[in-house]
Parts: sequence; structure tokens; C-alpha cells
Amino acid sequence: MIWLLLSILFSSLLMIIFIFFKKYEINTFYAIVVNYLVCVLVALNFSIDYPWSAYTTGWLPWAVLLGMFFISLFFLIARTAQTMGASVTSVSMKLGYIFPIIIAFTYYNESITAIKIIGIFLTILAVILTSFKKEKDSKKIDFKLLIFPLIIFLGSGFADSVVQGVNNNYFQNGGNEMFVLVTFMSAFTFGFIAALVKMKKEKTNHFSKKTIIAGIILGVPNYFSIYMLFQALSVDLWEDSFVFPVNNIGIVVLSTLLALIIFKEKLNKYNILGLAMAITSIILLNLKYLS
Repeated sequence: MIWLLLSILFSSLLMIIFIFFKKYEINTFYAIVVNYLVCVLVALNFSIDYPWSAYTTGWLPWAVLLGMFFISLFFLIARTAQTMGASVTSVSMKLGYIFPIIIAFTYYNESITAIKIIGIFLTILAVILTSFKKEKDSKKIDFKLLIFPLIIFLGSGFADSVVQGVNNNYFQNGGNEMFVLVTFMSAFTFGFIAALVKMKKEKTNHFSKKTIIAGIILGVPNYFSIYMLFQALSVDLWEDSFVFPVNNIGIVVLSTLLALIIFKEKLNKYNILGLAMAITSIILLNLKYLS
């Protein structure tokens, strides 16, 4: 359980860090690029004992593709949060876990029980209700912009499904450190190229001291959020249809509570109902492992 709890903790810290980015006017684009370089440096410490010949294995294309998706989704998430609000963005991200659950039931033939279905259904409702915020300055939504949360939903689902597939096919017994390293190296490469093009066009260097420090602070928990998720997926006792919903709903609950404590955010009646559903869903999904 420790791997899953740590994945939830580090992922929740990312949400809090992004709030600080807005508060201290951090250039998110360039901080994200620095963040992935930090992820690479941290990953090197964990993959030092693995042979470089591992790059020739079948997971290499998936690591490159996943890295490209990570950096693209981060940028798109920032853009969507600015245009449509954090609530819409959060729901789009978290509901992506539906895809690996469907794959778990259909392709990997994981057990389907009434309690598990109810628990998963409650997590979906909990994510939506917990993320619902009534903003005072809300503007009329341009329906053309709905393509952004739709892409985030599909992209997040694809990324989770890739992690699921790679883990089940290559790393059931662990040893995923090299995959994580290449994934983050790919994300940094794509991001750094985009940053260079952007700086050349704007003729300004945005890699300020403040941005670099922010990227370092973001990079450490970002690495461990992915690494711990892989470790959780490698636990023989746990099915994917348990790990993904508990991980995502755990992030929603913990990040909400942290925001409540640190930033004194207020919860409306929908948020409170969502948290109640979240706790109930976690209990239901854990019944199999508690009995």
C-alpha cells in the first residue's frame, strides 16, 4: 500500500505547486521544461545499475511517445485552465483513468464484481463533484474551446493506458527505472526544442532564476509520482482496476484537503458530497484486500 500512498502524495503535491506557480507568477511553460530535466537527473540515480542495452527492448517507442504526450498534456492543461477554469481541466484529467479500467476488464480479463463497479462509478461522481467550483467571474464558454478538455481527457486516458500496457508486458516484476528515465528524457527533449523555438521567435530568454528554481521544485515530486505509480502497478496482489481509480480519487481527495489547509479554500455542498463519495469508493474498492 505504501507505493500507492506515495504516488497519491507526490501527485497531490504537483497540484499544490501549480497553485503556487500562479501565486508567484511563474512562467509555467519554461518551468515545466526545467522540471523534466530535473526528472531525468533524478531518474539517472535510480537507473545507474541497469545496462544501456536495455534501450533496444520493445518498450523504447512507447517511452518516447509517452514522453511527448507528457509534455504536450502539461502545456495543454495550463492553457485549458487559463481559458476554461481549473474545474473543467481537473475533471478532464482525472476521468482519463476510465480507459485503463475498460482495458483491464476487456483485455486483461480482470474480475468484475458488483462492489467494484459501484466503487468505480462513485469515483467518477466524486471526481466531478469535488472539482465543481462556482466561479464569480465565470464567462460564457466558447464551445469551440471544448476541444481542449476533450483532448486532455483522451490524452490522459491514452497515457494511463500506455503505462498500464508497458507495465503488464515488460515490468511485472519491477525494473521499470530505465523506462521512466527514457520517458522523461523524451519529454525534456521535445519541451526544450519547443522552448528554443519560442525564445528565438520572442528574442527573449525566459529561463530566469525564479523559473529554474520553480522547475526544480516541480521536478522531484513529478518523477516520484510516476515511479511510485509503476511500483504500485507491479504489486501482484493488486489489479489495475483497483490501482487506477484509487490513485486518481486519492489525488482528488488529498489535493482538495491540502488546498483547504494551505490556501484556506472553501468547500461547497457539492465538494463535501464528492469527498464523501470518494471515501466511500475507496472503502468499497479496498474491501477485497481487507477481507
